[in-house]
Amino acid sequence: MKTEICEILLCITVLMVFSLNPAVAAPSVPIRAQVAPSPLFKRELALPQASLADLVITNIAVIQDGTGAIVAQLQIKNIGQAPVTIPVGTVIARGDVQGGSVTFPSKTVDYGFALFPGTSFSIGVPSSGWCPGGKPGSVTFRVNPDNALAESDKSNNAFVLPASSLYGDISSAVVWLESQRFPPVGISGLIEPGMRNTLPLGAGADIIVGFTNPGPGFVVVCPGTTLLRDVQSPLSGVYGLKSYKFPAGTVVRPGGGTTVKLQAAVGAVVLNTGSYPWHFLLNPEGTIVESSVANNAASVTVRVTPQIQ
Repeated sequence: MKTEICEILLCITVLMVFSLNPAVAAPSVPIRAQVAPSPLFKRELALPQASLADLVITNIAVIQDGTGAIVAQLQIKNIGQAPVTIPVGTVIARGDVQGGSVTFPSKTVDYGFALFPGTSFSIGVPSSGWCPGGKPGSVTFRVNPDNALAESDKSNNAFVLPASSLYGDISSAVVWLESQRFPPVGISGLIEPGMRNTLPLGAGADIIVGFTNPGPGFVVVCPGTTLLRDVQSPLSGVYGLKSYKFPAGTVVRPGGGTTVKLQAAVGAVVLNTGSYPWHFLLNPEGTIVESSVANNAASVTVRVTPQIQ
């Protein structure tokens, strides 16, 4: 403060002196420069990559949902060091198919949420294109496929599901005939002994087909699929070798099995009494996608009895 007062007094004195004697040139007196304050700069501070989220797919299970649709259930985890906010409507996953007609279109989230480091959530990506005759291919699932979410590493967003994991397998095929003249009570074990595969002359029959699916994927029988074909039939001289379509269609999960009835598939039996071998082939046209067709044969011995009034 004293220094500033002295400078002011000095300036006043100099001005007074030189105003009284203008011939004397005023000396150059250094005056403290007034420095303008530095302007404030606003800028977006980019977060270091290490402090971002990082989304990965840790597991995929192909399942049937509550509606019967086949979906790929993805487990998605944030392995990064920061939470990520996933707004409603974000495309969170998609399956890109190579060499197949079964597709897994983009899946969006139905509500927004935050995924914190170390936490996971699951979401189902529905499939389409199984019928008619859909063929699975290798599927590369990607989380955050449109890069809508900031991540520290986007090179680990893919999870490849090989085509083989989507194929089921028709196995342990069994076929039997049920006479329409002597209908059993049902397939619950109440069938009277000796009535299965026993046909009276002149009666038609239903064909019952059962099989299991030991494969890793689903066996999808589309409506109208040719499920069965005669290879050798005692009735081929009358009806020829027949093919049998399944009008309703069905889906058999991995490790599961099914039994379907082809009603009135066999016309009136016009044979002499006796026993006859009958050989069938399941999935004869290959329209049911499966891992192997080598185990699709089934045989049955049919006993023809005299007609009972």
